[in-house]
Amino acid sequence: MKITFEEIKNRKSVRTYEDKLLEQGIKEELVSFIKSNNTGLFGTQISFELIDLSGAGQEELKELASYGNIRGPKYFMAGTITSSFAALLDYGYLMEKNILAAMSLGLGTCWVGGTFSRAGFMGKLNAGIGQVVPAVVPTGYAAKKVDVSDTATRVFVGADSRKHWRDIFFDGAADKYLTETAAGEFKTALEALRLAPSASNKQPWRIIKEGGKLHLFLERTPGYRSHGKEDMQLMDMGIAMCNFDISAGETGLKGTWKTGGSAAGKEGWEYIASRE
Repeated sequence: MKITFEEIKNRKSVRTYEDKLLEQGIKEELVSFIKSNNTGLFGTQISFELIDLSGAGQEELKELASYGNIRGPKYFMAGTITSSFAALLDYGYLMEKNILAAMSLGLGTCWVGGTFSRAGFMGKLNAGIGQVVPAVVPTGYAAKKVDVSDTATRVFVGADSRKHWRDIFFDGAADKYLTETAAGEFKTALEALRLAPSASNKQPWRIIKEGGKLHLFLERTPGYRSHGKEDMQLMDMGIAMCNFDISAGETGLKGTWKTGGSAAGKEGWEYIASRE
């Protein structure tokens, strides 16, 4: 299955789904992809499952899927990890690939990180002691008629807006913004990163380009709440790296992300990884 910049550019969160089962061929192709997409960028092994709730009763659905403004999905993609810096990055990275794969099959998706029954999904996934479900992703056919609350939610979180290049990409140091011209061969991949989804659309990633290297930082949103061991904004970093890598692969850009190093950023920024 080929995932391209087009999926990244056209991706939107879908919160209202048709009351319709997945076509068998599409379901099999999606399951095959998410089962094979199991090794993270930093080595974490994650077994994702497509959870089929089409036969669930109302009480089970209510208990399991207390997910706010998401309406009507019969399927969820989810996995478990033992929470760590690398595992959270990898969960974001791999699940974003699952999302883009689902989109290439004509399905809608939406990241859900804060308002679902973690205990319920952990039971469905037979999670082991110490494991967590950081986020789940409903999927299915997007409803043709968008619910009013869906539109209101998109407006509330600013889902259709993205930070400008000058706010997130920097040239050599954090006090000089990076122009698209100066980005050179990184331009398209950085644009893919800029378009990435993030928790509450906070877009906390920051990049400093240093010659042929890129340094990724996390600028946390003041007061933003994580959920237990599930650091949502750290997962956002994995999502951003995934989008970058997909576009880089398309354009023939060489290199890989590495953690464990260091780079000078701005006060309050957390160093995440470098790519060279």
